[in-house]
Amino acid sequence: MLKQKRRQKAEKDQQIAQQNMQAQAQSNALLAQQTAEAETQKQQILTQQKIQVEEAKSQFEIQRMQTEAQIKQTLMAEEFNFNMQLARERIKTEQAKETEIENRKDKRVQMEGTQQSQMIQQRQTDGTPIDFESTNDSLGDFGLEAFGPR
Repeated sequence: MLKQKRRQKAEKDQQIAQQNMQAQAQSNALLAQQTAEAETQKQQILTQQKIQVEEAKSQFEIQRMQTEAQIKQTLMAEEFNFNMQLARERIKTEQAKETEIENRKDKRVQMEGTQQSQMIQQRQTDGTPIDFESTNDSLGDFGLEAFGPR
């Protein structure tokens, strides 16, 4: 009987040991599974953070490019306006130059006509020679006051 009790106790101890080993194995498997899941979650979180960082970088770059495009557009508009003003001023200058040339030409033609009249009058009256250099200074004698000073 003692042998039988020892054998039963040994079998029971062996069963307990096997159950402990199975529980330990299940516990280890569960722990390994939990560790793998935790690692997977960690990797997913890291991946999401990387994606968010890249999206933020992309958004920043888009905003930077839009701002740069707006600044360039503004600068180009200002440059266009300055070029237009410059072109208008050049045209005004050219027109003023042409007007001045025409006015000077008109004055020369008018002076020639006045001198021609004086020379005709001198021939008709057998007058003394006329010095046109000194008479050019005072055109008032010939009714040319309306044309103003030279």
